[in-house]
Formats: sequence, C-alpha cells, structure tokens
Amino acid sequence: MTDIPKPDYLQAYFTADPPSGRLPNRFGIVTAFNSDGEPQPEEVNWKRDRELRQVLIDAGLKHFRVTGGSRDASHREPGFGILADSLDAIRAISKRFAQAAFFWVEDGVVFAVNTEGTTRHRVDLWIHRQM
Repeated sequence: MTDIPKPDYLQAYFTADPPSGRLPNRFGIVTAFNSDGEPQPEEVNWKRDRELRQVLIDAGLKHFRVTGGSRDASHREPGFGILADSLDAIRAISKRFAQAAFFWVEDGVVFAVNTEGTTRHRVDLWIHRQM
C-alpha cells in the first residue's frame, strides 16, 4: 500500500461543532462510515457511528462532531474530532473502524494520514477547508 492518500482525502472539506465554539489546537478526525473504503448501507454506517461514539466515551476521550466531504457537499461522512496528543492514538481508532485514512489538525493545518502509513500529507489550512 502506498503512503499517499487517495485524492478525495486531499480534497476534503469540513464542518465542525466543537463544544466551546472554538477548535482545539490539536485533534484527529475519524469517521466510522464506509469501512474498508467500500460504500455501506446507511443503517450500517449509522450503527458504526454510534459504536465509534461509545468507544470515545468509554475511553474518556473528549470529542465533537466533525463531518467531512466534498466541497459541493454531494458526499458527506460524519465523524468525530478527537482530542489527542499523538497521531498514534488516532491511528488506533482509525484501524479499529477499518478506515483507510484519517485527518490530523494541528495549529490550524489539516493533514491526511493513511492509517497504515507514516507520513502526514498537508491538505490546507482549516479556515480554507470549512463548508
């Protein structure tokens, strides 16, 4: 597997609903939708979304709703912004939910990271990627 994310990941736009109204300085973004990169039925995706939320609650990880998708919003995948100090913590969650990649936001910069990869690929500034 290549360490370069699929082009769709590098073109992602986001909406976020942080509890304080302000984004944290550092967080990961993981969705449970479309595991293994394959489209799943809506009821399966929402079930997995509830499971992801429960995993975050059980682990005591602060989180908030983040939805990523295409610029025109024709494709959207709800997920969560997860406060963490390292990529490895987010990578473990991404692996658990069979995701090909996840996002890492640090100091206002969005990066795409393949779950099995090692490289952070700069996407853009968060302020340029808001829907």
